[in-house]
Amino acid sequence: MYFCKWYARIRIFGLTPQTPYLKQYFQYLFNYSAAIEKLQEVRALNLVHLEEFLLERQRDPECFGNDLPSLLIQPVQRLMRYPLLLEVCQNPYVIMFSVI
Repeated sequence: MYFCKWYARIRIFGLTPQTPYLKQYFQYLFNYSAAIEKLQEVRALNLVHLEEFLLERQRDPECFGNDLPSLLIQPVQRLMRYPLLLEVCQNPYVIMFSVI
C-alpha cells in the first residue's frame, strides 16, 4: 500500500523503474521483502555458526553496530527520500528560506 502511494508520487517527477539511475533501486526494492523473509526463515533454523557470523559482522566498525536487517533497509530508505528531495527542489521558497 505505502509503496503504491510512493510510486505514484515519484512518477509525477518523471521517474520510473526504467530511469537509468533508479533502475537498480527499484530492482532492490521489489526483492527486499523476499530477502527479509528468507533471512527470518534461515535464522529460525537456529544455526549457531550463522548467528556468530552475523554478530561478528555487526561488531565490525564498518557496520557501525547495525545488524543485517538494518543494513538491508538502507537502500530502500534512500529511495523513499527522493520524492521529498525533488519536492524541495521544486519549491524555490523552501530553498530560499533554508539558506537564510
